[in-house]
Amino acid sequence: MQLINQIKQWPDCRTLTPTDVFKYPTLRELAGFLLVDKQASSDMASFKPRLPQHMVNLRGARPTFIVPGLPGLSDGYYELAERLALDGEVYGLQMRGFFDGEQPATTVEEMAAHNLATLRQINSNGKINLYAHSYGGTVVYEMLKQLLDSEYEIGEVVFIDSGVLKLKQDAIDKASVRLFCQFLLSSAGKDAKALTPSINQVLDHFDTTEWQTRLSVLLEGAGALEAEQFRKIWRVVEAAVSVKYPYGPKLPYRLTLVVADASKGWLNKQCWDPYFESVRVIQSAGDHMSIVRQPDCDAWLRKLQAGNGIASDVAAIPVADPYVLRADELRKHYPKAVQAVDGVSLSLNEGVCFGLLGPNGAGKTTTLEMLEGIIKPSSGQIYHRGKPINAEYRKHIGIQFQHTALPELLTVKESLQLFQKLYPSPLSLDELVEACALTEYLNRDNRKLSGGQRQRLLLAIALINNPDIVFLDEPTTGLDPQARHNFWSLIRNIKARGKTIILTTHYMDEAEQLCDEIAIMDKGRILVQDTPQNLLANHFDGVLIKLPKSSGLAELSEWSYPMAIGDDVIEFVTPDVEAALRQLAQHHISLDGLSIVAPNLENLFLKLTGYSLRA
Repeated sequence: MQLINQIKQWPDCRTLTPTDVFKYPTLRELAGFLLVDKQASSDMASFKPRLPQHMVNLRGARPTFIVPGLPGLSDGYYELAERLALDGEVYGLQMRGFFDGEQPATTVEEMAAHNLATLRQINSNGKINLYAHSYGGTVVYEMLKQLLDSEYEIGEVVFIDSGVLKLKQDAIDKASVRLFCQFLLSSAGKDAKALTPSINQVLDHFDTTEWQTRLSVLLEGAGALEAEQFRKIWRVVEAAVSVKYPYGPKLPYRLTLVVADASKGWLNKQCWDPYFESVRVIQSAGDHMSIVRQPDCDAWLRKLQAGNGIASDVAAIPVADPYVLRADELRKHYPKAVQAVDGVSLSLNEGVCFGLLGPNGAGKTTTLEMLEGIIKPSSGQIYHRGKPINAEYRKHIGIQFQHTALPELLTVKESLQLFQKLYPSPLSLDELVEACALTEYLNRDNRKLSGGQRQRLLLAIALINNPDIVFLDEPTTGLDPQARHNFWSLIRNIKARGKTIILTTHYMDEAEQLCDEIAIMDKGRILVQDTPQNLLANHFDGVLIKLPKSSGLAELSEWSYPMAIGDDVIEFVTPDVEAALRQLAQHHISLDGLSIVAPNLENLFLKLTGYSLRA
């Protein structure tokens, strides 16, 4: 035991247990197990353990293994390893394919089996913790499947900004390449943001077959890594993101999912619920890359440790659903193979205003009607405060339809009193009148209300049952600007009362003014979902140049910037205004009517869907 305790003090040395003493009966064998690769120095602290080829010792006794994200490199996780409050070693597992003569694994099952074979060289049995970042979550899920009924005891399972892989492309995509390049640059201590325009230029203006060569030269020139090393890593990444993986049954483990603030637009916090016994969600500051680095990783690690986190032996306890409304993989199809909604997922916090936008035929009305409980989805599930919606759900929602007939020959006051009688515990008349600014119209006949006054009355009717969630279907369509702004004030006041609002609108300025979060739909799917500020920051790098359609720009066969062509206007975004103007002059494009503005939600909508909002 004295020998074991002494060895524990040596840095860069495996932990020795009583079992190991009997497993390696000679001093030579024991030394070979502990410190195989001896340095020239006789100082034991200078000895280095021999590690498997695909493993990096991130900290040096109960082992934790980190499975990396898209790049497949463990080198970017040293800071996280330093902060992990674990009484043991921390290892980063590398994907196969980095070393000469190796072919990358082409299936998730192969990747998981490779990781487990490497892991067993360090720890043949006992308790292990598994961490995963980004794409690594899918690999760890498969590793856990393969470890069922094995000799291992699974301690902590933590997925860091990691969603369920549902890729359908057959080759690497732009989003994956951007993350890949940002990771490599930041790992090399380079300013990833400064090179983002150059990376986007390659992705937007060259064929996918040229990406690898051009980006390798770009990153080598930036001093990030040699071009040949870049190409080796590229092979692994391409194999990883092109794979299709069928998930299996729910695993009997508790998962902690850490979500970066900047990722909530694409990462559904409930995505792992069908695959683990329970899922605990921790929100963290930062973005997809900074979340594994200091100081961003410090905050979520403290939350993790505060909740029976690392290596907890406590039985898994189901986590309460934190969302007032959640939808998982909603689909709605009609006869003749019409797929109106195709896999919509969203989750809403209490007290937010959520905007659902899309061109006509995008599927937003069908999605809204499913969320309202008016029609049933063909598949998928909707939850209100963690429970599947049922007849009781209707008592907790209010709906202001786009077109609603009001009873004739009644006043505003009489209409409100009539609808109050339909509910067992309605809001008082005074509360409704104050919330919707109806005092001076109480005795007015419904038929004599203006458009704005009528919408206020309909909003009051939607609030009569004091709902948790208020659905507003294009509430300001047809109103004059003053009436629209007055109605916006009412919506803000209602949100301030803690109500959750789901809004559909054809006005981009309305969405920007009112919505905390926005989802843009097209062809039955949600294309993007995030705060308005994050959406604009993520999709536009520069300023917006607008020209009349008659300028002739649309007829050019070659142009350096992707164009969005509307009914009357052509738009493109450029990080370099002077260079864009020079190109316009070289092509003899008229600059009459040219304007330069910061991109807004309408520009984003046009970029993503190809339609003006009212198309």
